[in-house]
Amino acid sequence: MKSAGRWIVALLVGLVVLAGCGSPAGGDSSASPSSDLLERYGLASLTTAEIVEKLDQSPETRPTKLAGSVRPDQLLLSEGDEQLALDMPDDQFYLSVAPYLTHTHDCFYHNTGSCQG
Repeated sequence: MKSAGRWIVALLVGLVVLAGCGSPAGGDSSASPSSDLLERYGLASLTTAEIVEKLDQSPETRPTKLAGSVRPDQLLLSEGDEQLALDMPDDQFYLSVAPYLTHTHDCFYHNTGSCQG
């Protein structure tokens, strides 16, 4: 059990290091033009990558009112019938790691509004 815990910690540290290697310049679009959806949640001034990070770290009870589906090329935000698509950075990708104790599920696209790792 100790070696499994150390392995998970090492993996998480490696992911943090790799995330820091990404370049902020390039294809990362900021969340503009601003929309009411972004304004309501205080996201209008953030880049797409920053929005994903903020939604993932939200302490809100899951599922949240604002859903974010992280796709390879877009972040799809939705609240009720309102939807907004934001381009993901060209030079980065999103990797979500969530260990499980008793069960798991197929996860084709990470959902920031219902998944919490």
